[in-house]
Amino acid sequence: MEAIEKALLEDRNRAWIPQMEKLVKTTPTFFAVGAAHLGGKTGVIALLRQNGYNVTPIANVDNAPASPANAHTALLTHKWRINESSLPQTLEDLLDIVRQQNPEQAQMLEAQKDMLLEDLRESTVEYKANGRFEMLVLGQRISGEWRMSDDQKQLFRTDESGEETANEVVELNAGRLVVINSKQRQLMYVPK
Repeated sequence: MEAIEKALLEDRNRAWIPQMEKLVKTTPTFFAVGAAHLGGKTGVIALLRQNGYNVTPIANVDNAPASPANAHTALLTHKWRINESSLPQTLEDLLDIVRQQNPEQAQMLEAQKDMLLEDLRESTVEYKANGRFEMLVLGQRISGEWRMSDDQKQLFRTDESGEETANEVVELNAGRLVVINSKQRQLMYVPK
């Protein structure tokens, strides 16, 4: 299976990049590839970025309001940033993830905590009335769909890869959003 996957995805992706580069130098071009060719370290997006291209997703969404329209939805549909009080815990959670995936990289990041905190201060999440969200975290853009549970106590986000996260809503008003994330950490957001 690995050989088949390599031939069908990785090798094809690598072969496409020079052809794409040649075409974009002569004329504006739109490329459509299957979803399996987009993600991962050897996906078309990563390979283009490695070659210095700026790849930006374009969402195809309608502007219909999220359902059900209610007071919680209206309160949530803003751009939020992490409150200063939640920044240290957010940084530690991110470092824990990196420690599990790549301990050497985690050590390098630990030496740059001040810079990471500054980047986290600029991080945002925007919940849109059409049920879409967009996050900017450490310079990385993540988008997908959001919804609230019927009892308004759970906030679910499903990113473009299909991964769903659930947050317990502790408080939601015009001045702040307080959630408990999947790591059982309380995070506070304020309007941007």
